[in-house]
Amino acid sequence: MTMPIVVIGMVGGAGSSLVACGVALSIADRSGSCLLVDIDAERGGLADAWGVPTSPGLDDLAGLDGKLRDHHLHAATFAHPSGVGLLAGPHPGPARFDAAELCESIGDLAATPLVIDAGSGLGANATSLAEWCRTVLVVPADLAGCRAARRFMEWHNGGSLEAPRLVVNTGSGRDALRPDAVARSVGLACAAVLVDSRHEAEEILGGARPGGRRARLGKAIDQLAADLMTGLPQVEIGRWR
Repeated sequence: MTMPIVVIGMVGGAGSSLVACGVALSIADRSGSCLLVDIDAERGGLADAWGVPTSPGLDDLAGLDGKLRDHHLHAATFAHPSGVGLLAGPHPGPARFDAAELCESIGDLAATPLVIDAGSGLGANATSLAEWCRTVLVVPADLAGCRAARRFMEWHNGGSLEAPRLVVNTGSGRDALRPDAVARSVGLACAAVLVDSRHEAEEILGGARPGGRRARLGKAIDQLAADLMTGLPQVEIGRWR
């Protein structure tokens, strides 16, 4: 089992899906394979954005009640041309299963790096996943984002967990806080800064890596992915191709 990566947005619209997609695409480009799991029932929909089937997906695996096997995971995962295996998220509505527990079972089976888009908020899924995953916090450069991130860190600092990677989303707001101010407020070093680039963001959210020398957003996420891969064991190449 490789160490899973969970991406958590501190508030709605922080950019967790953008970062999760970008990191998964970058890891697949580096290593040949990555599994991306969407567990955000409220703001998810990565399968729709990538233009792949929404079923089978996470809902189908949840019904196996502890009998999940490798062939079930393969059958429910869409093999994207990028090398990313995309596991479609749950249907909208009240939670019908423990997504964090299911992700742990998936992680036990996955022979490739696992990236989980946990969506936004500090609910049970986010805190449960952060206990055993390499964690990325996506924080908008505003006071609401800083407050939410500080609450998360108050919980996190109660244990002996690996420090999360802080990603600051500066967005397009003229009144956005400086990334270094966000980092000081949260108490973490800044691992990446997301700049406003609508074209690049649309590419990444659609399942494509931005190219060219001016791909500032893509380069920032690539550097984050390289950091997240540090110390992880070798993976099974080409599993989802």
